[in-house]
Amino acid sequence: GRIAANPCPAIVIRKAHEEPSVMTTEEFLKLRESVQHDKGKSALIELLAGSGLRIDAALHLRYEQILLSNPSNEPFDWRTRGDPALPLMVPPVRPTDYVMMDPEHSKSRRAVRVPITPCAARALRRYMVPGSDPKDLVFRRTYAGAYRMIRDAGQRVGLDISPHSFRHFYACLMCYKNLDGAYRDWE
Repeated sequence: GRIAANPCPAIVIRKAHEEPSVMTTEEFLKLRESVQHDKGKSALIELLAGSGLRIDAALHLRYEQILLSNPSNEPFDWRTRGDPALPLMVPPVRPTDYVMMDPEHSKSRRAVRVPITPCAARALRRYMVPGSDPKDLVFRRTYAGAYRMIRDAGQRVGLDISPHSFRHFYACLMCYKNLDGAYRDWE
């Protein structure tokens, strides 16, 4: 038979999804400059922008998960400030710097070695406290506190951003430029 009523009015048509706005390099540099007086804010923002990490993964990083080489590409141990006479507690990583994500904070549920930009590595070196327990969290912030800090820092320079904005920023840099070019732009 026949349908008694037209079924089409019950169909909900979704509006087209808008593409996310992405922070420009100029906007990022303005944001970076506005937080450079605070080593903690600067390190977190540089890490997010220089790695593409989710905020949850960044906030759960422990000192033992930060693998930095020094500018001469020799292994750098944050506990000894790179003193070669003391035993290295961090595996030598050349020529790049990395953070190791825990399986519980990785989408794939596996431990992941994530490369970070030289700027992020420099900011982490300035912020990290030598002699800290390897199991200590690098950033002592809650998700809500980090979200608010990033939101406020963005608003001070006229940006409407969230921690996720840095993932879009990093992805765009990697898509539109070669890896080395992306690093050079922020140096």
